[in-house]
Amino acid sequence: MESNQKSNPENNGLMASAEAIRKSGRVLYAFSSFYLPLYGLEIDFMFGRYDVFGYLSAVIYEIDEHVEAGSSPQSASGQLDKLAASLADKILIDTQVASLFEDAKEYYRFEHEVLRGHRYDLSDVMATAERRSFDFRLMHRALAQLTPGRYDEQLFAWLRKFEIRMEVEDDILSFDEDMRRGTFNAACLAVKVAGDSANQVVEEYRQVLERGIEAGLSELGAIQQERCRLVLSRYRGIVPRPETPRPPHFRPEHL
Repeated sequence: MESNQKSNPENNGLMASAEAIRKSGRVLYAFSSFYLPLYGLEIDFMFGRYDVFGYLSAVIYEIDEHVEAGSSPQSASGQLDKLAASLADKILIDTQVASLFEDAKEYYRFEHEVLRGHRYDLSDVMATAERRSFDFRLMHRALAQLTPGRYDEQLFAWLRKFEIRMEVEDDILSFDEDMRRGTFNAACLAVKVAGDSANQVVEEYRQVLERGIEAGLSELGAIQQERCRLVLSRYRGIVPRPETPRPPHFRPEHL
């Protein structure tokens, strides 16, 4: 009885709207394109465990929407705790997984404060950028648990750089829209802090990540290197490399 209560969102007040499920499709597409090949898996594996991957992604999108609409970080934290409880009978909520839930809580706390005009500096922006992609990281930990074998921490370390770059480039590509809407975007936050030097700051950060991605490949085994290069190729086939971190016609006084 207790296990059924954990896995049933109606029993713990945790729900995902149809819109959150729709939006999560983009994340699941990226996850299946970039992560399944690392384990030699096809898309049918993810559909076979949609109760983990689909549910996790949709609920996090739902929490995203609530925080952006003004929900408190305490509420987001409570929802994340419910999500962890719901997943506990499907995967092990070990130290690494629990740490990712804490990253998510800290990320939502910072987003809530920034959207309400709290002060921050560039180090806050960078730290928050490194906490993002916690949804991909949670799904990856789940994936590693649900397949034969164990965590490959070198692979997780390599992917962390890939994930951060993916988020940074996504923010650059959506810069115009997020600037107009006033929604949370690390590139926009960098402009507020660094002004005209934001272009250089973001670009240098991205280049550091790119060098780390390339250097990290040499630390992986031959099969994993080949699979990771496939991931990089697929990524650039889906996400174009942004021309500049900040469109030149925007200036800090417009924020």
